Amino acid sequence: MKKEYSEKFYRTMQGCCSIAMKAIFNAKVEGKENIPDEGPVVLVGNHISMIDIPLVYYASPREVRLMAKKELFSIPVFSNVAYKMGAFPIDRDGIDIEAVKKSLSILKSGGVLGIFAEGTRNKEEELLPFHNGAATFAIRTKSPVVPFGISGEYRLGSGITLRFGEAIQFAGCKSDEATECIRSKVMELKKR
Repeated sequence: MKKEYSEKFYRTMQGCCSIAMKAIFNAKVEGKENIPDEGPVVLVGNHISMIDIPLVYYASPREVRLMAKKELFSIPVFSNVAYKMGAFPIDRDGIDIEAVKKSLSILKSGGVLGIFAEGTRNKEEELLPFHNGAATFAIRTKSPVVPFGISGEYRLGSGITLRFGEAIQFAGCKSDEATECIRSKVMELKKR
């Protein structure tokens, strides 16, 4: 299978994700209207479970290109599906130039970049420190950031909720300051 994005495959899988999220987890989405209809956007949120990946695909009205840890791409079935969905790997052990280039390219072409900024799954109430990548990409490309918070129990019919916050512009901000602002917004959305 080619390691290329397929819009048709994305739409088909998004439909499958929608059915699964509603039927299995009684998933709810709030704030979809906060995602701009067009132009570059960075979606940034917390990450509790592997289920968050199909949850983001279900929740976003626009196609999302998710950044995911490179270890997942060593799993053949996941790798094939992920590439076709437009996801791409990042090496978390240092600066991954290819992932940086890919992220900037997505935003410069007016796409939606999705990042779980903690860099790993975290089931604790308190968020881990956020990596600066999302803020840096947003500042460099003048893209708005739409924070999101995921909350709920990952059990049959339990009711997972993904809340999108209002879009934020960080023109003229420093990456560290923007990152802390994003983390604070995600925490608010997660606790609602």
